[in-house]
Amino acid sequence: MKRDSVYPYLGKGPPGTTIHYLRKIMGWSQRDLAERCGLNHVTISRFEKNEGYTQDSLNKVAKVFGVEVAVLFCPAEIAEVYRLPKKVREEVFAILKHVVGIYRQHEKTVP
Repeated sequence: MKRDSVYPYLGKGPPGTTIHYLRKIMGWSQRDLAERCGLNHVTISRFEKNEGYTQDSLNKVAKVFGVEVAVLFCPAEIAEVYRLPKKVREEVFAILKHVVGIYRQHEKTVP
């Protein structure tokens, strides 16, 4: 029986796209990632094709990449930011927060 995911969908792309992107950044094959996760390489292939996943297997993949599971549901470019050192990541998010704040202020003033 397939369990429903408790993880919110935060981005435009499904987790397979982000998993593929992060795997390529690391220079790993599907077999390399599977071995690091303790999963079968066929499971990784299914992830990347968005043919299904379980919470347990997503937890294993996220742990190997050093990110929270929810990050796998973000667009791949945002997921890459989470791989940065914590201090740099905080600076990036501070800048993004500031830019979004400016955009929202502008949005309120434009009729």
